[in-house]
Amino acid sequence: ATTRLVIDIAPCHSEKQPCPENCPCDEPKNWRCQSISLTRLEEAHIDGFSGEDHEHDFLELILRSSPMLNRVAVKLVPEFGGCTKKIYNAILAYPAVKGYVYFSSAELVLPPSD
Repeated sequence: ATTRLVIDIAPCHSEKQPCPENCPCDEPKNWRCQSISLTRLEEAHIDGFSGEDHEHDFLELILRSSPMLNRVAVKLVPEFGGCTKKIYNAILAYPAVKGYVYFSSAELVLPPSD
């Protein structure tokens, strides 16, 4: 009955390079479309978010699998150069969830104003 989940995304490799063939970080291959049950999860913290597609997919998996989720905090890697709008859009699709995105310095990234 996990109510709080803390995820530290450690880089798969010391340098930014594609995963080698048969890398364990993408097993099983169909994880993006699988369902997981996090029925009591209320809070999730993701540290080390770099903005890769698989990280966005993982965030969306957590959001759609956690009906009791009410808070998500995402802390970006220091070299984050992407757009935080995609992160906020994923969180905003779940109105009951309060979402926060932070720079690696712990400064809050404000949601985009449309």
